Amino acid sequence: MRYYKCLRTSLIVINIIFAIIAVIYIICNAIVINHLKSEERHSLILYIVLTVLCVAFVMFLYGILGPLLENTCLTWTYTGNMIAILVCTCLFWFVFVINLDENKYCKNQLYQEWKRELRCEDSMFYYQTRLNCCGVLGPEDYTAEKKSIPASCYYNYNTINETFLFETGCLEELTNHFKSIQSRYGWIMFFSVIIELICIIIGVLLARHYQRYYRPVQNTPR
Repeated sequence: MRYYKCLRTSLIVINIIFAIIAVIYIICNAIVINHLKSEERHSLILYIVLTVLCVAFVMFLYGILGPLLENTCLTWTYTGNMIAILVCTCLFWFVFVINLDENKYCKNQLYQEWKRELRCEDSMFYYQTRLNCCGVLGPEDYTAEKKSIPASCYYNYNTINETFLFETGCLEELTNHFKSIQSRYGWIMFFSVIIELICIIIGVLLARHYQRYYRPVQNTPR
């Protein structure tokens, strides 16, 4: 029995931690959406993330209440949801971390922004200031289009000193940045799979234990 008490406590603690993290991320995501401009609030990914976080929070509640109340139904529901999440995590890991061509993705993304830049929409400003780069392949992209090099291509916007000009193109910097993010997400997905497997195993053991010891006794006919 002490063995099952340890499993019960472990599952409750794990889900409390993840429930708190989910609440923090829900609040942060809601704040980000609230501070976006009206035309930027139509980004579907933000609402997908918010929905996923809310569903995850409800599932973590099942993971807390099931063992806490020693309820077979809640524990099996939690375990089934965790199996579904494990499958989704593995699919996400394969499609977006292992199978995604980061070079092609970054190239398509950046050339779309460059087309907008040529229409005087200043869409490269974000990349150039965040990644310390200039143009798609370098500052020569602007000179080839007979456009003046913007201040965002200079360190601290110092256009007087030519040595402050960013010589590296944004395609190279964005690809390197994306690869580092992809690597971090890969490790996060790996540890997520391990934790989800542990939670599923504990959930199955507890649910079977509750079925065995808390099954309602049927009245035998006299």
